[in-house]
Amino acid sequence: MLPDAIFLDEAIANLDAIDAELCRVDAFDSPDRVHAMFRQAHSVKGGAAAFGLDAVADLLHLIESVLDVPRQSGNPPELGTADLLREAVDAARHMLMDGGFPPAPAVLQELAVRLRDRALVPAASQGGRLRRITVRSSESDIVSAAVVGFFNDIAGLGELVSSDAGVSDERIFVVRTAVCDQELLDLLAMHVERRHVTFDVPTSLPSAKPAMAEPSVGLDAIGGMVRVHATELRRLVLIARRLTEGDVTPDGAAGHPGGSVGAQSAGLEIAQWQCDARALREGLEKLASAPVSTVFSRIAPLLRRLSVRLNKQFVLSVRGDDLQMDRALLQRLADPLTHLVRNACDHGIELPEQRLSVGKPTQGHIEVSAWRELGLVRMSVRDDGAGLSREKVLQAALVRAIPVPVGLDDQGVWQLVFEQGLTTVASVSDVSGRGVGMDVVRRQVVALGGDVSITSCAGQGACVTMSIPVDEAGGRAMIG
Repeated sequence: MLPDAIFLDEAIANLDAIDAELCRVDAFDSPDRVHAMFRQAHSVKGGAAAFGLDAVADLLHLIESVLDVPRQSGNPPELGTADLLREAVDAARHMLMDGGFPPAPAVLQELAVRLRDRALVPAASQGGRLRRITVRSSESDIVSAAVVGFFNDIAGLGELVSSDAGVSDERIFVVRTAVCDQELLDLLAMHVERRHVTFDVPTSLPSAKPAMAEPSVGLDAIGGMVRVHATELRRLVLIARRLTEGDVTPDGAAGHPGGSVGAQSAGLEIAQWQCDARALREGLEKLASAPVSTVFSRIAPLLRRLSVRLNKQFVLSVRGDDLQMDRALLQRLADPLTHLVRNACDHGIELPEQRLSVGKPTQGHIEVSAWRELGLVRMSVRDDGAGLSREKVLQAALVRAIPVPVGLDDQGVWQLVFEQGLTTVASVSDVSGRGVGMDVVRRQVVALGGDVSITSCAGQGACVTMSIPVDEAGGRAMIG
């Protein structure tokens, strides 16, 4: 099965992000950075395995194993580890760009040996066989979370390739592992009866992207799983236990009939209940949020790739990347944001010679911003390119037989850009230009209860802004 363009873009972007971190002198000083690189490597590995790119998956498994040493110990790795990992990341990147084909076998084998030595992983534990595990349970969500945790946290267990719903209360997992069925069964027996688990060989690789693959570069830790330090988890559990096991409710002091002493005691218990409830809410909201930088971090690698493909030069500015937002909302905004950036680079920014001819610097300026305003979260993409052409948009609407009211002002004309199939470019590129995308951007934002607006000035550029109503306390979208 050939990998699709979306997987390749996300995988290469993940590798770019790992490479950028490894260039830092303090790459291994922060546990969060090490965890992020590990998750990005894991995402690429899972996707490569799903598309049958075994050589890429095996190499990413070794990269993951090397990163797992400082991830588990909290100690900096051996000298030269960053350079070795960058070499491996570069090899994986080239393999993906070459359709998954490995370099010369001797080169890849020598690199694998060095990675294994650094990870202290025996060669026999690499790779493994594919196994399909069918689990019957009325609590399939709990079982799925447990299986994901096993393959994330147990060194040498292997990888979870996919997770899908089966018939009725079944959950089907496809795994690549060198561990025997009995050992896997022993792990699953902690959550489900042994008689409800069966093993066999999958007849084909899954066609969907694996459940283990997290969203994308920069999207690590914003969708799917959230890693929580054991101490913090324990703190929240203890708070929840106090709230649920006590006799006091927040709306009264039923356990203290009459008397000022009883009333005073009840008042103190109610105050403690409210304090605990507030602490639990704040703790959970913190876990449910992430900085916008987790999405914005994918833009710089994207611009580097687009610069080569479009023969254009870009400089990036970022504003508001420290803004905290709900993880689920960030995940849903990642794709429309990426499309807006692609669109600005392809259609907005002119070629270097065109920019010079009108007195602009050769580098086009892309600015991504996020801010909170009056119950809304706004996210925008601004460029200093040619701007929208009123005449071209109206002509494109005419070609598509889109009705246009007489005397429509510029703001109304710019909204025509979001009509399905409308495009103002004469030729199709592999970046954009098929008239598919801006309408999808608006649908995705409208589904969140928001809206998209455009401002543009001929010759000076354009700005597209997504606005989504949110709960001011937690940055959550105001819809279910």
